[in-house]
Amino acid sequence: MKQPKKDDALVELRIVLPYGLRKQAQDEHINCSALFRRALKRSLTSRRSSGARCD
Repeated sequence: MKQPKKDDALVELRIVLPYGLRKQAQDEHINCSALFRRALKRSLTSRRSSGARCD
């Protein structure tokens, strides 16, 4: 039987962006991974406080 994953265990997500958008972010020295993590955390926090579900 597999052990359940801990909440702080790391997982990998794959985000697909158009090349031009990724290139523009790189040119502007924007870390897309960090930006996504912050946006996801912010979204989950706001959903939790409003009672919305993330389907």
